[in-house]
Amino acid sequence: MVAQSPDPVDGLGSAGQDHVELVFLSALRHGDGAAEPELPLRRCGGAAGAGGLVNLGVGWRGVFYAAACILGVIALVDYFLVKAGPQDIGEPEPDVNPHNLYGAAGGQARPASLKALLKPFLTSVGFWLVMIMSLGLTMIRESFNFWTPTYLTEVAGLSAGDAAQYSLLFPFFGGLSVLLAGWLADRAAGARRGVVMVGALLPLVFVLGGMGMIQTAATATVPLLLVSLAALLMIGPYSFLAGAISLDLGGKQGSSTAAGLADSAGYFGGILSGWGIGAIAQRSGWDAVFLALAGIAALTLVAAFLYWRVQERGRAAGAASEVEQPPPSQPGAQG
Repeated sequence: MVAQSPDPVDGLGSAGQDHVELVFLSALRHGDGAAEPELPLRRCGGAAGAGGLVNLGVGWRGVFYAAACILGVIALVDYFLVKAGPQDIGEPEPDVNPHNLYGAAGGQARPASLKALLKPFLTSVGFWLVMIMSLGLTMIRESFNFWTPTYLTEVAGLSAGDAAQYSLLFPFFGGLSVLLAGWLADRAAGARRGVVMVGALLPLVFVLGGMGMIQTAATATVPLLLVSLAALLMIGPYSFLAGAISLDLGGKQGSSTAAGLADSAGYFGGILSGWGIGAIAQRSGWDAVFLALAGIAALTLVAAFLYWRVQERGRAAGAASEVEQPPPSQPGAQG
């Protein structure tokens, strides 16, 4: 089994990462999505940096000391320079998404109670679909993050060192995917992120199915191409869930809760991927692994399509009908 180099930036933890995203997104209009802060390029740089330290003879203890120093610098920068929102630097706050789950109350900074905070999420079909998408996409993402070096060694025939190096293609193309998905959502889809997700997840099903057809590759080219395509199609939609979509649904008072709940479902999927994918690979081989992931991607695609229909298309149609409805006629008015 080939181990991955640890990413020092991942030491921020999921909760800290969510707040970094939401602080960043709070400065954007609700329709913006091109600059999603969940850039997997950070994982690429972190893994490369940690691997470089190991190659210099620093050792794993030195890598963790370096990670601690990096986090210390980040904490100092955060304390002195990072602000909670635009109002702290004298800039106006952007409007919340008018279709957030709290309605007019979504612009308030604090919920009235815990029940008032959680009830809109627990009773929203759209949010449960977000939870399903987070579960499915995190299962697929973590499967690639953890098992790509092993897959490239056993199927593509690469050495352990080459497999570790080429596995960085996944976070690299994932970072490009985030930028591309955000740009498409802003410029081409009219901030309808569900449309972008459906358009990306549909070909992802076939890419994963194609990987399931390969038991042993004659060259490493095809497996590397498919791994890169999977990242390009998957990570962009994944980045919407705990970022821009959580801000859309939660408004000012519930966006952190939305991101936390979505990530909780996602990390449960990560646990399942670490335990289940290894068991499937040992028992049935890598072809069975990727056919299973293709099935998960297909179910996630269905959830993304329903989210677009229920949360985005349905709300947009309702808003349009309200705008087009003529005002009531006044009594005594002549025709």
